[in-house]
Amino acid sequence: MKIGYDPAVLGSGGYSDIDAIIYRYADVYLSLAEALVMKPGASQADYAEALSYVNKIRERAKLKALKADDVNTQEKFINQILTERSHEFWCENGQYRAGLIRHDKFAQRAIDVSQTPYANKYKELYPLPLSVITDGKGQVKQNPDYDK
Repeated sequence: MKIGYDPAVLGSGGYSDIDAIIYRYADVYLSLAEALVMKPGASQADYAEALSYVNKIRERAKLKALKADDVNTQEKFINQILTERSHEFWCENGQYRAGLIRHDKFAQRAIDVSQTPYANKYKELYPLPLSVITDGKGQVKQNPDYDK
């Protein structure tokens, strides 16, 4: 074990000072699939391996397996991975949001889902707290468009 058992747990009712490290099964497989597809010079073998990881997630969710023709371009594959992330991580820890931002699809996906034009690209970044800007003594600037 990388992080050993917390001896403070004994007699404490099960509370621990050691944070649990949790990686979701789906996050690992979808991240690996994304890395294989985004790799410069990705081969058909890379795409096939990536597709196998996505299909493992879909199988566990009792969804129909994707075929190679469904994701035969990088753009189609990334869109499918983002869709899988939306299913797996909806409202959970920001993995879905981070994936959308990484592929420059955050604002457009929000507009598509909500059918309203209120999503803005500048909202990919959160506003900095005033205390951080003040402590920065002029060196730290507010993220763009939050200073208006």
